[in-house]
Amino acid sequence: MTNYRTYSFDELFLPIEKGTSKFTEYAIYRSLESEGDLVPLWGGNHEHDSVNQFVSVNAKNKDNEQIKIFEGECIIISLDGSAGSMTYKAKGEKFALNHHAGVLRCKDRSKLNLQYFKYRYENALKGLAISDGSKTLSKRQLEKEFFELPDLEEQEVILSRYLKLASMKKEIKECLAKIDQLQSKKLESISSEEETLIALTTLFDLNQGHQITDYELYYTEGDIPVYTGNNELKGHWNKSIVKNEDLPCLSYPSKGNAGIVFVHDVIFDANNTAILIPKKEWREKISLDWFRFKLPFLFLEIMTSKGGVSYLNREIVEKIQIPLIKKISQENEAVVLKKFENLKNKLEILFERIDVNLNREVFVDNIKHLV
Repeated sequence: MTNYRTYSFDELFLPIEKGTSKFTEYAIYRSLESEGDLVPLWGGNHEHDSVNQFVSVNAKNKDNEQIKIFEGECIIISLDGSAGSMTYKAKGEKFALNHHAGVLRCKDRSKLNLQYFKYRYENALKGLAISDGSKTLSKRQLEKEFFELPDLEEQEVILSRYLKLASMKKEIKECLAKIDQLQSKKLESISSEEETLIALTTLFDLNQGHQITDYELYYTEGDIPVYTGNNELKGHWNKSIVKNEDLPCLSYPSKGNAGIVFVHDVIFDANNTAILIPKKEWREKISLDWFRFKLPFLFLEIMTSKGGVSYLNREIVEKIQIPLIKKISQENEAVVLKKFENLKNKLEILFERIDVNLNREVFVDNIKHLV
């Protein structure tokens, strides 16, 4: 049986080392002109592994004060933004932080393994953070906390399981990214003929959709399903956004599209959802399943190019052009893309199971079946 002891923050950690304050974007940019090595700069990030910014080790803040350069072994903890998120840094790793993050260092290595602490208490500290527009975790809050820990040997046994799951999660994430890349590309071995760039609205009639209130839906009886933009059932009533002759057709969220398109082959209505109805002269020349896979990437690309807009209005969609291939090639690609989709769904389920286990506060035996 595992024995636990309770420790105060001060028993486990040295005083929190906070990042550099008044470190503006201009100061960061100016630092790149300075001599000296470049190191990653992080703040209140969800994780502190992906590097988006570098700064010179000789950089200075707005008040012309030398910035702090940190070195592992330690934990980076977000204090603002994704407050409570932690990333372990091994000995020798150098980096800089702004005032939205800080560093935790172990006071007594006979009591605590820092990597174990990251996995064991990250979820709890995220829950401790308070929100007033942006989640924050104060130095004072942390220093009042108490932590239950098994002995060091048991921490390392549990950590080995955490690390196996974390490694699996990383590999699955890389596989999911590769599947997305494959789904977004033309599969040359299947469709070798030339593509024809054609406007989406040449192929489809666009219905930008409408909004249905909960009140309207509640007081109107009927059997026609009403879906949200994400294709979740919202209710039923007596109206439809399409006619029988319009089917099958495509739908997608007109607001907050995260890269999804759906095929419909029965009468329906939808809320905040746009509809693409194949034009009569094109209906036998295209595969809607193929468009279901290809359009999300075009939608995301154009939304990103417009500064990360969260909507797809008529003006945006009417400008979209798609590289069209022959129907037989569309169908062949769709078969392969469907296999990718099935694999992706299975991996995402496993990814979620791993996340659940990584976020458990106590799990000595709970994850043995996974690792």
